[in-house]
Amino acid sequence: MLKVLFAAITILSPVVMIAAALRAYRLRYTARWLWVLLAFAGVATVEMDWASGVVTTQWTTLNLIGFSISQTPPGSGPWVWAFTIPVGAVLVFLNRPRPTPQAAQPGTGAPPQ
Repeated sequence: MLKVLFAAITILSPVVMIAAALRAYRLRYTARWLWVLLAFAGVATVEMDWASGVVTTQWTTLNLIGFSISQTPPGSGPWVWAFTIPVGAVLVFLNRPRPTPQAAQPGTGAPPQ
């Protein structure tokens, strides 16, 4: 059961990052491209050795993609699944963009609201 949960979180981490990047792109953030890049930032790495089920955490890492699946050494070692905690994506979802002032409609003479 732990492996299924870990696999789901490993797959969910980059999905959340991509959704946050799309949100940052669509909404009118100031410095929009910085918010899009921030959406892909993750802090800490949680790894699981797929053969033994041992879970380790590296708290002092900064990653730009939400997951990895690797085999060490290639071809003969156990598979290691890892995910990053998507802190940047959470910040994008929690932050609300400031409304931009709209220009007056031409010909109406009305001030912007």
